[in-house]
Amino acid sequence: MPFRLWNTRYSEQGALLAALLLGLAATTLGNPSVIGLSMTVLLALLIWSLVRTRTKAIALAESMTESLRASEHRLALVLEATADAPWDWDLDTDQIVASPRFLELLGHERMPSHGKDWMELVHPEDRATFRLGVEQCLVGVNDLLRAEYRMRRRDGEWVWMLCRARMVDRWPDGRGRRLVGANTDITPSKLSDTERDRAYGLLRAVTDESDDAVFVKDPEGRYLMANPALAQIVGRSVDQILGQSDEALFRPEDAVAMRETDRQVMESGEPARFEQVVTTAHGERCFLTTKTVRRDAAGVAIGVVGLSRDVTDYRSALAEAEAANASKSEFLANMSHEIRTPMTAILGFADLLAEDDAEVPSRGRRLEAIDTIRRNGEHLLGIINDILDLSKIEAGKMTVERLRCATLQLVEEAVRLVRVRAEGKGLWLRIDPVFPLPETIETDSVRVRQVLVNLLSNAIKFTERGGVRIRVSFEDTRRPLLRFEVVDTGIGMSDDEMLRLFRPFTQADASTTRCFGGTGLGLTISARLVQMLGGGIEVASAPGMGSTFSATVATGPLLGVRMLDAEGDAPALPALPPANTDRERLDARILLAEDGPDNQRLISFHLRRAGAEVEVVANGRLALAAIRAGAQSQRPFDLVVMDMQMPELDGYEATRRLHAEGVRIPVLALTAHAMSGDRERCLAVGCDGYLAKPVDRATLLAACRELLGRPRARAA
Repeated sequence: MPFRLWNTRYSEQGALLAALLLGLAATTLGNPSVIGLSMTVLLALLIWSLVRTRTKAIALAESMTESLRASEHRLALVLEATADAPWDWDLDTDQIVASPRFLELLGHERMPSHGKDWMELVHPEDRATFRLGVEQCLVGVNDLLRAEYRMRRRDGEWVWMLCRARMVDRWPDGRGRRLVGANTDITPSKLSDTERDRAYGLLRAVTDESDDAVFVKDPEGRYLMANPALAQIVGRSVDQILGQSDEALFRPEDAVAMRETDRQVMESGEPARFEQVVTTAHGERCFLTTKTVRRDAAGVAIGVVGLSRDVTDYRSALAEAEAANASKSEFLANMSHEIRTPMTAILGFADLLAEDDAEVPSRGRRLEAIDTIRRNGEHLLGIINDILDLSKIEAGKMTVERLRCATLQLVEEAVRLVRVRAEGKGLWLRIDPVFPLPETIETDSVRVRQVLVNLLSNAIKFTERGGVRIRVSFEDTRRPLLRFEVVDTGIGMSDDEMLRLFRPFTQADASTTRCFGGTGLGLTISARLVQMLGGGIEVASAPGMGSTFSATVATGPLLGVRMLDAEGDAPALPALPPANTDRERLDARILLAEDGPDNQRLISFHLRRAGAEVEVVANGRLALAAIRAGAQSQRPFDLVVMDMQMPELDGYEATRRLHAEGVRIPVLALTAHAMSGDRERCLAVGCDGYLAKPVDRATLLAACRELLGRPRARAA
C-alpha cells in the first residue's frame, strides 16, 4: 500500500465533517475496503459529535436554568424588600394576577382574580376616577396610569393606594391587551397630609379670627398671605393685598421703614421685635411687630413671617397710668404737707397747754390754742373723709339714699356752712334762684349738700376779691334736672388746667396745693357723686375771669309737687337748735366698752359731764360680765356705748350674745372704719344706733338721748 501525505485542518464540526467526506470521496475512489473503513470512522465521529453537542446543550440549559432561578430569586428578594405590590391584568380575560404583598396590605386570605371584583374593593368615592384612568389606557389615550384611591381592608378600614401601571401589550387596532403595574401603601403620608391640612385649617381659622395682623412676604416684599386684621388696617380686602408690596399699601416713609426691617431680618436670620407708628385707614396707630425669617426645606431664607399688634390704646393707657402714678406721687407729697402742717399746730399747741399756768400768758391764749387744735383737727378729718369717699366710690361701695327734701332749704343749708369763710375773706355770698322751681325733689340731700359745699368752698378758696353766687334753676326736660351754678370772680383757669380738673389726686396746677392747700380730690368726688345722682358737672373758665361750675342732679318724680313761682313761696327754714341743747342732763346709767385709753377718758368725761353714771370696760367679754353683774345687783344699765373693734371679743359678737341671752338694752355702736356697709353690719347684729369716729360731744350726747328716749322692753 503506497504511502500518502495527509493534511490535518481544524475547523467547526460541520465544516470538518464536510471536508472529511470530500477527502474520503477523493482518496477511496475505486477501493471498497477503504470505503467501508472510512464510513465506520465517519459514523463514529458523527455519533461522538452529536453526543458532545447534546452534552453542551444540556450544560447550557442547566446554566440558563440556574441563571433564571437566580434572577427569579433576586426579583423575589427585591419584591420582598419593596413596599410595592405588583400585579398583571389581562384585559381580554379580565384576569388579574397579584403579588402576595396585596394579602399583607389588605389582610385578605386571597385577592380577587377578576377586574370587576377588584373594583369592588375600591372606595365608592374613588371608583369612578380609577375606572376612568383604566379606560383611557385601554383606548390608547394614555400608556401610563397613575391614580390614588382607597381600598377596603378585611377589617373594614380603608387603605390609601398609589397605583402606577403601564399598558405593555396592545392589539393591532390599538386597544389595550395587558396592563402591568404596582400599588404602594401611602396611608401614612395621606394621614400626614390630612393632619397638615387640618393644622393649616386650624391655623388659618386662628389667624382669620385674630385681632393681630398676620402676614407672609416673599424676598421681594410681596405679600403671599394676609389675614382680615391686616386688611382692616390698610382698608382693603385680603385679595387686594396679596401680591402687593408695602409701597402700594402704606405711606412712603412707613413702607421704607417696613422694608428696612425685612432686610435686617433676612440678613441676620434672627427674629426682630419693634414698635412702629403707622398711618392706617383709621388714622395714626402704634403697632408692636414681630418678624422672623421664612425658610424652605433646605434652610434657605425665602421671605418674612410677621405679626403686628395694635398697642395704641395700651400705650395711651400706659401713659395715663404713668401720669396717674406721677399724680399720686405728687398727691402723697402734698398730703404729707397737708397732714404734717396741721399736726404741727395740734402738737405744738398741745405742748403749750401742757406748760405750767405761769408760763401761759392768759386765758385768751389758751382758748386760742384750743381753737387752733380744733380747727386743724377738723382739717385733718376733712382730708380723711375725702380719701375715704373716693375709695368708696372707686370700689363701688358708695351708695345714695334718695328721699324727698326741700329744694331751697338744701341750698341755704350749704351756703350757711361756708358763709363764715366767705365773710372772713371779705367776699359776698348770694343765692340766686331762677323760678319756677319745684318745692321739693327726691334725691340724697346729704350728698347734694356735700357737692354744693365742695363747689362753694373751692370758689371761696380761689377768690380774693368780689364774691360767689350760686344760681339754682329747673330744667323741665324728658328727665327733669335741677341745675346748681356756682359762679365766682376768682383767678380762673386755662383750658389745659380744666382738662386735669376732675382727675383724682390732681389740681389745676401742682403749685395750687402749696398756695391754697387741699387734697385735689374734692372735684373728683363731686363729679362722681352727681353722676350717681343722675346728673353731671361742667366748668367754664378763663384765666383772670373767674369760673362757673355747673352741677345737675335728677329731681325724681314731680307728680303732685308744687312749683315755686317766687321767693316768698318757699317755706321758712327751721330754727337752729339752741346752743345749750347738749347741756341737757343724761339721767342714766351707761356702760362704755372701749379699748382705747384716750377715748375712754374723753367719752366718759362727756357722758359724766352730761350727768350720766358711767362704767368703763376694755373689751366685749368684760362688757358682757358687767351687764350680767348689773342685772344681778338690780342696777341694770340703761345704755351701752360699744366700740365695735376691740380685742378678745369685739363689739359685733358681744352685741350678738346680748340678744341671744335675751338682754334688751339699747346699744350705740362706735366704729372707726366709716366705710359703706359698716352701719348696716352694726344694725344687723342688733345695735340700735351708729356713730363713726371721731365723735364730737354734741353728736354723742344727741345719739344717747335719742336711744334713751325710745320705749324699750327690758329683760335681764
